[in-house]
Amino acid sequence: MDSAASSKDCKRKVGKQLLQEQPSTSSTPDEDDEDDYAIDGGDDSTNDYSDSEAETDASVPADSSSNNKRRVSFQSDCDLPGAVSKRLDLGSASAFFNGLTVSPREQRSSSLKAKTRSFSPWRLVSKCFYGSSDSLPLLATDRSVLEKSPSLRRPLDFDYLPNFCRNRPEAIVSDEKQPFLRPSRFSHVPPTIRFYLYGEKVEKPKRAIRRMLRWCHNSLIPKVVRKCLATSHFYIVEEKLFWIGYWGRHLKSSSYRHILPYQKVNHFAGAFHIGRKDRLWGHINRMSIKWGSDHFNLMPFTYVLPKDSRHLKGVLTGPNATYLILKPPASARGAGIKIVHRYQQVPKKTPLIAQHYVDRPFLINGAKFDLRLYVYITSLNPLRIYLYEDGLVRFASLRYSNALSSLSNRFMHLTNYSINKTAHENGASDRPVDKWTLAKLWRYLEERGLDGNKLTQQIVDLILKAIIGCEASMTHHMQQYAACPFTSHELFGFDILLDESLKPWLLEVNISPSLQSGTELDRAVKGPLARDVLNLSGMNIPDKQQISVARLIPHSLPVPSSEESLDYRVKPLEALVTEREKAKREAHVAHFLQTGSVLPSILHDLTSDDVRLLVDMEDEWDRRGRFTRIFPSPGTTRYLKYFDIPKYANLLLDEWMSHYFYMRDSGCRRLESLCRNKFHFAQSPDSTFSDA
Repeated sequence: MDSAASSKDCKRKVGKQLLQEQPSTSSTPDEDDEDDYAIDGGDDSTNDYSDSEAETDASVPADSSSNNKRRVSFQSDCDLPGAVSKRLDLGSASAFFNGLTVSPREQRSSSLKAKTRSFSPWRLVSKCFYGSSDSLPLLATDRSVLEKSPSLRRPLDFDYLPNFCRNRPEAIVSDEKQPFLRPSRFSHVPPTIRFYLYGEKVEKPKRAIRRMLRWCHNSLIPKVVRKCLATSHFYIVEEKLFWIGYWGRHLKSSSYRHILPYQKVNHFAGAFHIGRKDRLWGHINRMSIKWGSDHFNLMPFTYVLPKDSRHLKGVLTGPNATYLILKPPASARGAGIKIVHRYQQVPKKTPLIAQHYVDRPFLINGAKFDLRLYVYITSLNPLRIYLYEDGLVRFASLRYSNALSSLSNRFMHLTNYSINKTAHENGASDRPVDKWTLAKLWRYLEERGLDGNKLTQQIVDLILKAIIGCEASMTHHMQQYAACPFTSHELFGFDILLDESLKPWLLEVNISPSLQSGTELDRAVKGPLARDVLNLSGMNIPDKQQISVARLIPHSLPVPSSEESLDYRVKPLEALVTEREKAKREAHVAHFLQTGSVLPSILHDLTSDDVRLLVDMEDEWDRRGRFTRIFPSPGTTRYLKYFDIPKYANLLLDEWMSHYFYMRDSGCRRLESLCRNKFHFAQSPDSTFSDA
């Protein structure tokens, strides 16, 4: 007995030590290092498939039969392996819609139906649950109201965003004990674990739950994340032991097959499609060709070397020669970056990207800067994107000049903090490099009469289009390697440069943005950021039965032994979608492909799968903290056309937001009436359920 007790005490001490101390490994960056880690995707660092596999099947003919059934061949020009034309039966779709009925449970008052049918994009925000609405205009539900008030006569275009990144009050650490679990807004939906800032007091859960609070050890767990975990009673254990959470380097694609349904991993399989600079440019350039540069002019024009060497030579030796910036496709912290103006300066066989250099950037106090924005994706299908309300403004150390003689000065032309933090020590600068919060930048622009609201809209537009351009490939990769999509989530670092006209340019997207916090400013931004990411991830508590049969999911769904435990029946699992639900999906996707619009009837007869998707989104909203959901949201319906492969779940959530964004309580009451009767429970054909 004494030996066993001693062993347990030893494990506790080791766990606490791992949480409270940053491991001193060579791969861990300095505490004050703002920049990110290089992409370590294993087999994902290179092409996972050949060009021949990426070709889509364009040879599927249209079916013209005599029974008036018309088939539409949907051809995606996305470079997905094994992608095929999606053929949808519009005759069956029509029959499906004609047979739609509304159950008594779904009946609503006639006034609410009228409001639903008369929804207009002319509506403006009156009371917005994204934040304070004191400065927002009154709700206008009819175009005639807008015409009477010239001040309200403007289209809805991200007007729902609050005073983004402006004067947010500092986080306050409470002296009172905080609850360990966050209950769902809906009946028969398990609670999620709450995470807090370091120093807050949190109620200690019962022993059976504490035994489950194990986090996988990784040398790249930032200290702010470790402190959040310690505050919520987590212990860090070795990878070979039982654990429910992971935060670290990107896993190899094959590793996602071994992620269990109750585990959470902070990366998506296939995230390299947006994290590698060459892949990111390939997707954006493809979308620019398809939709026009007016819609997808997001990044400076880029050449992928050595493949595009001939084109690059023509640019650098022609009469209109320009500056180009060379970057390794999968590195970070400014490694291997240089600016060139002659073709002789370009390595001939080294894999690189060559990007047109923005030589007229917007300057502050004469110095160049870029923005680090934190974008969080909780789900790929349906796509849900959040933007953190604050970020960092990172400056170069020296005053900017585009003179030819200055091109080799990294302290002038690069904004990476890992480079510029050494400028003062090396004598290149007379003071340490500055760093701002995004809120300070917005105040700076407003004081000079510059339009920060327009810039916010342009940035959100850039983020959405960049992610949507890569979404199809990332989703395909997740479907190929991950059994349960809800086990993954990911925080991205978007690096954006403003030119002299305040147009934002996307430089790159980091799949492992640094959360190391060496200054008070870093801790003020990244501490709440880490907490909100963990809360938004929606981590549940498994129980013993679920753990023992987890590898059988989704063919066997264990019923939780406690209302506090994870219940797989309320999770959106593709394998549990019924034939009726599939028919509804195909019908609505077919209508969207034919007309480019979403049928309002998609909300008339909600299926159990619909309710699970909507409950997931609404509960997520309550956990958002300082994040703002930018997709789906009002004004984003127009982005649905950019998806390579339209997905039913995106159509459903978009229509739900269109109807219930301004009357959320009404929408949640509708969902609660269904959840109260366990309508949202999935029924597996291979399992028999009993009440939880």
